[in-house]
This record gives sequence, structure tokens and C-alpha cells, in this order.
Amino acid sequence: MSNVESILVAVRRQLGETKGRWASVAEQSGVPYHTLTKIAQGKVDPRVSTVQRLVDHFAISSAATSVSTSKEAVHG
Repeated sequence: MSNVESILVAVRRQLGETKGRWASVAEQSGVPYHTLTKIAQGKVDPRVSTVQRLVDHFAISSAATSVSTSKEAVHG
């Protein structure tokens, strides 16, 4: 599996984990909701720029989640 394929698999996994919140993902990432559904279902071979926006979004989301979790642990 190439790096590009691995990245796309990771993006699809993230989409699967955030199902039900795709409207928010679409708004925050700038990737249309309809495009997210097609990517998640494997019905489209997305452009590199689209995949990059999702990679950036999920990296930001993961960082934000870990920061809020850390604050909760400290301030509990």
C-alpha cells in the first residue's frame, strides 16, 4: 500500500469515527458534506487537496481534544 493509499484509509477511518458529526466536519474543513459521504463510502477518488484539508482538520481536532482532556485532568 502506498503512502497516499494509507492516508486515504486513515481519512476514511476518521470519517467513520466521526459519523453523525459530518456536518460539523464539513463546515470546519471546507469539504462539502456530500463529498464526505462519497469519500467515506469509497465512491469517489478524492483530490489531493480535499484529502489534505481532511488530514489537517482531523489533526487539529485530535490536538484540540487532547488539550481539553488534559485540562479536565488537571482541573478535574
